[in-house]
Amino acid sequence: MKLITLIMLVACMHVTAKGWSQHVTFSGNNVPLSKVLDAVRKQTGFVFFYNRTLVRDKGNVTVSAVNEPMETFLNDVLNKQALDYSIENNVIVISRKVYKQNAADTSDVNISGRITDEAGQPLPGVSIKIKGTGRGTTTNSDGWYSLSNIPESTVLEISYIGFASQEAPVKGKTTLNFQLRSFSKDMEGVTVVGYSTKNVKYLSSAVSTVSGDQLRDVTSNNVSNMLQGKAAGVVVSGASGDPTVAASIQVRGQSTISAGSSPLIVVDGNIGGTYNPTDVASITILKDAAATGLYGSRAANGVIIITTKTGKAGKTQINATASTGFNKATNGKFKLMNSQQLYDYQQTFTTRPDSVLKNNTDWFDVATRNAMVQNYTLSASGGSEKTQFYVSGNFYKEEGVLLQNSRNAYNFRANLEHKLTDKLKMAVLLNGIYTKNYNHHSSTLYGAYTNLPWDNPYNADGSVRFAGNGGWLGREQHNFLYSLQYNQSNGRSFAMNGDLNLDYAITKHFTISSYNRTLIENGKDMSYYDRRTKEGTADLGALYNDIDFTSTLLTSNRARYENNFGDHNLSMLGVWEAEKRLYDVNSVSGRGIPAGMTAMSTATEVKNTPTGGRNEYSFQKWLVQGDYNFANKYFLLASFVHDVSSKFGNNNPGGSFYQLGASWILSQEHFLRTNSAISFLKLRVSHGTVGNPPPATIPRWASTCTTRARVMQAKPVPTLHKKPIRTLPGKRSWPITSASTWVCSTVST
Repeated sequence: MKLITLIMLVACMHVTAKGWSQHVTFSGNNVPLSKVLDAVRKQTGFVFFYNRTLVRDKGNVTVSAVNEPMETFLNDVLNKQALDYSIENNVIVISRKVYKQNAADTSDVNISGRITDEAGQPLPGVSIKIKGTGRGTTTNSDGWYSLSNIPESTVLEISYIGFASQEAPVKGKTTLNFQLRSFSKDMEGVTVVGYSTKNVKYLSSAVSTVSGDQLRDVTSNNVSNMLQGKAAGVVVSGASGDPTVAASIQVRGQSTISAGSSPLIVVDGNIGGTYNPTDVASITILKDAAATGLYGSRAANGVIIITTKTGKAGKTQINATASTGFNKATNGKFKLMNSQQLYDYQQTFTTRPDSVLKNNTDWFDVATRNAMVQNYTLSASGGSEKTQFYVSGNFYKEEGVLLQNSRNAYNFRANLEHKLTDKLKMAVLLNGIYTKNYNHHSSTLYGAYTNLPWDNPYNADGSVRFAGNGGWLGREQHNFLYSLQYNQSNGRSFAMNGDLNLDYAITKHFTISSYNRTLIENGKDMSYYDRRTKEGTADLGALYNDIDFTSTLLTSNRARYENNFGDHNLSMLGVWEAEKRLYDVNSVSGRGIPAGMTAMSTATEVKNTPTGGRNEYSFQKWLVQGDYNFANKYFLLASFVHDVSSKFGNNNPGGSFYQLGASWILSQEHFLRTNSAISFLKLRVSHGTVGNPPPATIPRWASTCTTRARVMQAKPVPTLHKKPIRTLPGKRSWPITSASTWVCSTVST
């Protein structure tokens, strides 16, 4: 077919090169080869015929020529790229260079050399093969290689993960050194989108990408804080400076009234999961329905995709980083009165003795501090062409600006990728996080604003003053410094998730994958109010304990087909996904706690009725997506998602969602290519539907509940009926339909 096309093209060509210059002038540094050929076409009038993929894969070139004959210019440019050409009339046909071995040439040579990267650093494990044979070798730890007794006409093929491949003829040489060019520059525009990776400029949806380096200009252990101000349409807000409370994220505003507004988090290709900000390689924010629609019923608030770091083939690299910072509380222009100002103000409507002026306490200054933030990370990464690893450990400590408020976090991650066969690749990802939070308590912040400057927090001997001993002028009769000595409020949690991902290439166009995850979380919160403090006096000491446990099992199985037919590029995706989540919680409180004791077994009686609950739900999803483009200029995208969830009862547990998108890169058109004012211009349109499930499962059964004085029994109540809930245009929540529910009624014993 290609031969027929070429013959027709040559036969129909009536324009000759007469009147055109046969010399070329061109200068460019690291420019695409196609741009060089286009310049030759414009200056000489010759038409080029070549495979677009062949030229694109050769990468960029550096050329400098002034009034050089066309044949000489082409020889210099194409020979370096292992390409050849032929001229038929005024058509130049470009093809891959074929190195023919001379049968009469039987002499053999020994060859050696060193292979380095662009910075001159040696690359170990680089593959060197003799083209057309199975013979080859690899470089050692210093980048050296050697081959013995090879024909002089041999062509060497050099390949290495993450670098552009090269070919070079031996031609009797005994030394050949290579410098490989990294693919990183070519990959800068590639981002993770749903279940695949794509070049940003080829997307037909609204997406923002933030690199890990951009995140780490802030000393924080919370990605929400790090994202602030780094992506258009993403609003990050924190209700306080409490380090134990994460900031909230909204993508393109509030999309619902009654349901949750937080975006869906996806870590390393699977929904949910744990991570540490120091291990984040990139974050992709999916904004519109065409982008988020792949996540169907849970995508109405946007989707944030987090990709963690992986190892690269080469020498093992060990990195250690340490950072520190300080936080300080501020009231802006809001100021509290000092003793004299408050005295003068109250004199306008009451009488105070001037003896109150002997104390001038700044309670806001007493309650706050200059808080230190510390972050320490140690990581190692590396591997071979078949196996790569990344391991890291992190310790993070952030003090809150309020006294006794802080957060400690310990994180460990191990990412391992191994190529089991030429077609099968496996990845094992492990991440564990242990956190210890010290919550602010004892009305510290409230007292900072309401205590009077006339009250001294300390006794004459320097000890902390108890406000209840008399002489305290403030309304609350409370010195929070006294309570802080004895009260406690803290929580600890541990989360561990493990991923096992498998990718099998059935053919070079068809791949099946299975991504699987197990997540286990456990937490405990404790609040203790000592009998010696104002908060614990009434109960003679009170203690509250909350314990929760969560487990999640998820499997995501995918089939992908990708192929191109000339300028036609097609990608198809099918996904079946299932998730099951279990959550249970138990709460108990006691009173009559001895001073200084934080064990529930020391309580003399129960303060409140013990409570507990168990929550289970499941999700299943079926997804089909088609992605087509022509010549990387015209793009069409369509997908259909069907979700089923136990959150919506048995009568109508499923919902269907669709997404459509199209885009046109105008800057690729001939009428704009010569416009120096426009470097990139694209028109994009998309439409789709997504959902927002309720935060909790509709209760179906209530377990038998037992207290010391009574028994709770399940009793049926009328069926619940609700109509579909509509949110903003283009987004919808699932209908909450018929579901039986049960409540507890009291029976005396």
